[in-house]
Parts: sequence; C-alpha cells; structure tokens
Amino acid sequence: MQANLQRKEARRDKDVYYYDCRVEAIYRPFYGFDIEFDAHYQAVKPYTDMSIERLWTIYLMAKQSMNILGCFMECGVFRGGSAALIANVVNNRKPLHLFDTFSGMPECDSIRDDHEAGDFSEVSIEQVRKVVGHQGSVDFHQGWIPDTFVGKEAARIAFAHIDVDIYRSMKDCLEFIYPRMTVGGVIVLDDYGQFTCRGARDAIDEYFEDKRSVPMPLMSKQALVFKI
Repeated sequence: MQANLQRKEARRDKDVYYYDCRVEAIYRPFYGFDIEFDAHYQAVKPYTDMSIERLWTIYLMAKQSMNILGCFMECGVFRGGSAALIANVVNNRKPLHLFDTFSGMPECDSIRDDHEAGDFSEVSIEQVRKVVGHQGSVDFHQGWIPDTFVGKEAARIAFAHIDVDIYRSMKDCLEFIYPRMTVGGVIVLDDYGQFTCRGARDAIDEYFEDKRSVPMPLMSKQALVFKI
C-alpha cells in the first residue's frame, strides 16, 4: 500500500520515482523457507564471513550446476565455509577443486587493490580440510594462482566460485576458467560489488568487455556469469 502511494506521487516527478520510492518488504527465502539450505548454513556459518544472502546464491547456483557436465571449482577458500557448502551440495557426485595459498594474499597492486600481501593468513590447509570434509571428491591445490592451474588444462567446468579480491588473481582465474566452462555453467563472482575489491571488479569488467556473457550484479554484491 505504501509503495503504491509513493508510485502515484512519483508520476508527478520522475526523480522521486527513481530515488525516493521505498519498498518496506523484501522477500528473503533463505530465512527458514528451505530446510536443506538452513541445515547447510548452520553447519558452515562458523567458518565464513559471508552473509546468508551470498551463501544462498552459491547454494542455488551449485545445485543448478549439478545438471551441467563438468567439475566444480572454488578459487579463494580462506577458512573453508563456502567450500564446505559447495562440497555438501556436490556430496561426492562431482570433483571439487579448491585453489588457495592457505597462507595469505600474494603481492597486491597498490593502485588497483585495497589489500596487502599476507592478508587472510590466519588459516592452515589442515584446518580447512577438516571443515570441508568429503575427502573422496575434494582436491586441494595449494599455492599461487595461476601456477596451481597447471595440469587442469583439459578440465571442463560446470561451476566456479571466485573470491580472490584482487586484480591480478581475478584476471588469472577468469582467463583460465571461463574458456573451459560448459555451456550453461555458471561463475559466481564474490567480489564484484565489494568496495574493498575495486581491482577485482576492474578485472571482471575488462575480461568480459568482448565476451558474449555479461556479468549480472546482485544486491548481495556478487555477480553471476552464465556461459553461453
């Protein structure tokens, strides 16, 4: 009712419609409507700084991608919360490859990036292995991207979650992953709208400037890219 009244007022002034129309109710299906997701969320919540909205996006896109030919990948694992969520969705039915230094950020570009070398170093690969579980179908690739992609050149990829925060790492990930995506596969880009990840957004925009796929920004600050 309130939103409808505001729209009527907005017809008198176009700017009011675009900038001052407020909707009081927001649909949030991730709060209690999906029992399966809620169980996964409660299990991984202690091991991630991601909001429930961002985890919901990863969960849905991973579920959809189970119907696509190819493996799953995550670049930027940190404490393993989102990787554990993906592994729970996959449930040993597809290979899941996890790429991270597990010792902190590489060298960053002081102009493009808002991070420093060594950020996110308070983790070990042993800790993350325990969090993720599913040892039979999860492969850990420890080291610097893109060096850790060596040996995966023949991979076909159905789903990728990229959360690397900085320009060079994002560009390296996209240059390797996107050409190997199966048609219909999806990339979830965690950093697109993060104000501390300007370099990552620049890399995304530059890479897809001449591609058929277009990044779709979300209110969660993520973006989705579907391979077409």
